[in-house]
Amino acid sequence: MNETLKLVLVGQIGAGKTSLLQSHRQQEFISHNVSTIAVDFQGFKNVLINGKLFDISIWDTAGQEKFRSITRMSLQNANVSILCFDLSDPDSFRHIQGWLDFLQVNCQPDMGIIIVGTKMDLPTFYNKEDLQKFLQTLNTQQQLKLFLTSAKTKEGVQDTFQYAYELGANIKIKALKMNKSTLLVPPGEPSTQTHKKSTNKYFNSCYCC
Repeated sequence: MNETLKLVLVGQIGAGKTSLLQSHRQQEFISHNVSTIAVDFQGFKNVLINGKLFDISIWDTAGQEKFRSITRMSLQNANVSILCFDLSDPDSFRHIQGWLDFLQVNCQPDMGIIIVGTKMDLPTFYNKEDLQKFLQTLNTQQQLKLFLTSAKTKEGVQDTFQYAYELGANIKIKALKMNKSTLLVPPGEPSTQTHKKSTNKYFNSCYCC
């Protein structure tokens, strides 16, 4: 049986999450997609990643505040979150830190996070160098990888998902090895793994792990 990978798309309403996923699936570009209601799910079987087969599920979540509880549930057991923002919309850009806070509160600490700027075919005031400098100032537990994409031209789309798949596979395999090593500890001997209480204020209230 194949291992499973779970990816979740998050971001403000209109951030281009649905179009990004449609472009990845080689579907026809639609300039005015209807906003996702609650959550949409798509799956891929037998995807070869680093020599191993995985079944992949991708969850496209709604950006509206009223659907946050559903987004929170969708993030349970996610291996990678793809945080999208609209390069042509400064308001979408300003919400990146808020979404990172949301992810850090509601997700497993080892979940990977990717930042994706969408709609690069439209006019924007942002360039990749400035965005990368901005990401370094954000409050996060991990180094963030940035991709710039266009669902319309398909630029950067496949690179984004290929990286997300490989990142998710590495996280999954690492977790499986850790679980296996814990099970192999002989009875009566203490595990070499120590579980320290997180001092991060975001993880202290995590309730989906």
